[in-house]
Amino acid sequence: MTNGEDCEDCGFFFKGFNGLVHSLTQAFGSLEFAIPETVFSVHNNHTFTIDNYGEVILTAKRVKIYGLDDITDLSLFHPTGENMIYSAVTSDAGFNITVQMEVEVKPVEGG
Repeated sequence: MTNGEDCEDCGFFFKGFNGLVHSLTQAFGSLEFAIPETVFSVHNNHTFTIDNYGEVILTAKRVKIYGLDDITDLSLFHPTGENMIYSAVTSDAGFNITVQMEVEVKPVEGG
């Protein structure tokens, strides 16, 4: 037995990190979630104005992350100096992040 995929019934926590993610994502290796309107007083939208056009509001609605079960290196909270912590996730297969956005335009007079 060399990895979690070879183990049919070896327990939830004995499949390694990729096996754990594989189990949690029901073998899809991806995670999808809605973005709340406000998180820790930070809003999920950004507003900017384009002269002679209008006010543009971009709002993030959903995020989907693929490739979570192909991680080759996981380093969390590694101290790198005084008052600094480094975290990294590496995947040879790569990650794909998709963000569903809503775009609203409020035109200006004469635009």
